[in-house]
Amino acid sequence: PIIYILWAYRLKNLSRCLRKLQVCKEFFHHVLRIQQSLCLAGQKKRLFTGAETGQNSKYNEKGKIIIMREKTCCFTGHRRIPVGLRSRIASEIENRVIELISHGYNVFETGGALGFDTVAAQVVLRVRDRYPFIRLVLVLPCSNQTDGWCEHDRRMYNYIMDAADDVIYTSAEYTKGCMYKRNRRLVDDSSVCICWLRHPSGGTLYTVNYAEKSGLKIINIADK
Repeated sequence: PIIYILWAYRLKNLSRCLRKLQVCKEFFHHVLRIQQSLCLAGQKKRLFTGAETGQNSKYNEKGKIIIMREKTCCFTGHRRIPVGLRSRIASEIENRVIELISHGYNVFETGGALGFDTVAAQVVLRVRDRYPFIRLVLVLPCSNQTDGWCEHDRRMYNYIMDAADDVIYTSAEYTKGCMYKRNRRLVDDSSVCICWLRHPSGGTLYTVNYAEKSGLKIINIADK
């Protein structure tokens, strides 16, 4: 009888262990499903780890856009735009984008900043309605770029991010040099730079100077 009691006790404990294992298994599969959903939801957002090259394909084997420099244009400009100039700047950007499309350009990169970057992204999205084969790529300096922004600007930023065809972070978090790293990446990807440069200082001047040294064609719509 004692042996039977011991076996019954062991079987009872074994049953409990099996039930616990089943619960753990179900929990694991639940977590895995959540992770897979999050990956799918955020598949456009990625940390840049190296140069991407391609021949004739628009996407690589992971579904990411392949940047071909000879068909890519970047934007850079000041954050503060006078209200009276905003519509004229948008119109000039649109004319230049359509002209570049006629010459085979199909990828347009912006840096996600306030002011000119935002206007340029809005224009590219509007033009994409007529030319659905073009792509808007956001090259962002860090994941917390909008810290300190007002709610209206945050909403517009999120709208553009959701509508973009690809989102690339050049740094995971904000650092002292992350904005310049973003600017260099924009230039390194492109053969044309559309800019709005009015002041001989700041990040816009740095980017335009770097673009000129890199051999890009510079289109300064502030000259128009």
